[in-house]
Amino acid sequence: MGVAGRIRRLIGAHHRYPWLLPAVSFIAGWIGFVMFRRGETLARAMALLALLGWFWLLIEPWIRQRLERRRPKMGNFVVNFVSQSL
Repeated sequence: MGVAGRIRRLIGAHHRYPWLLPAVSFIAGWIGFVMFRRGETLARAMALLALLGWFWLLIEPWIRQRLERRRPKMGNFVVNFVSQSL
């Protein structure tokens, strides 16, 4: 199965279970909160991840354009997925 087939399956699963991505993102947020409370080292790692997330939001339109040129509709899906996961 090629990449296109896997993407189609992922999109199909997203349409069947639209609640899954928000639920996974919520759980990841709680895991991050628990990790943050565990110590200074993990707090620094979480702060670095937040900074990288901010950087992602800055370059998101550029990446979306690049992906849309290569494969129509895929760029929008991939960029939205990553942004919602942040």
